[in-house]
Amino acid sequence: NGRIDFGEYRQIYLRLFRCLVDHGNREEVQRVSGHNAAADGRGAPGSPPAGSPGGGGDDDDAAGGHRGVEKLCRDDWVVDSQGYGFLNRTRFTLSWFQLADLWTEDISAEEYAGFLEDVMQCIAFVGPNGEMQLREEAEIRTLGQLDQARRERDTKLQLLQDQSGADGRV
Repeated sequence: NGRIDFGEYRQIYLRLFRCLVDHGNREEVQRVSGHNAAADGRGAPGSPPAGSPGGGGDDDDAAGGHRGVEKLCRDDWVVDSQGYGFLNRTRFTLSWFQLADLWTEDISAEEYAGFLEDVMQCIAFVGPNGEMQLREEAEIRTLGQLDQARRERDTKLQLLQDQSGADGRV
């Protein structure tokens, strides 16, 4: 219907949270949130840097406990929905742009697009009907896992190329 309500937003948010940060990695929590997670209980992994909207929570687990993630989700919903009860296409697009802006180092269309493509590979897939579908929670990969899989693939390809060259095959 062209609108994303809080329930749909929450489904996406929880998947993004899982994709972006390894839940047990306190250093990553601190890097992303700008807080010492162990000391102040703030800074669930999906949160933007300190001083940004949605950057805190009354976490039951400083590395991203359920209550903290739910609070971050609600806080970010307030910012992203801009006081409306839904996201329209413009607000949805803006929220993804802001996500890319927070999680990339350079301000470039290529880096933003690459980051968002990677995130989508982690949390969604193209179903048999050709439409994007969210992955089940157990199927979600972190960006670190995606990078590791790419490195392993590249290593295997390089070995195959080296073997082909050594055998005189092209």
